Amino acid sequence: MSTATTKLLSEFEALRSEEKQEFVREIIQHLPPWDSGPLSDDVAAAAGDQLAALHDEEERDRADDSAEHHFGQSGSNQCDRGLAGGSSHLPSARSVH
Repeated sequence: MSTATTKLLSEFEALRSEEKQEFVREIIQHLPPWDSGPLSDDVAAAAGDQLAALHDEEERDRADDSAEHHFGQSGSNQCDRGLAGGSSHLPSARSVH
């Protein structure tokens, strides 16, 4: 593998999942048509496993982003601080048993 190709792969690995997908779509658009021959069941199964793992990773990333958005980076939410940032007569989420 050439140095240029190695550098491209290294930079590709540093991308976020969404950027990787966008990059791959663009690369595919630039490839000439070709036939790789018949696809074995083992190769198809491995590709499916990789796709499922990527999907799981994206779902975890979305869940993490959603939790950070909902609870903030400190891990607290509106219930902990009271309504509108003032004191509340409602118990906080952490004091409920």
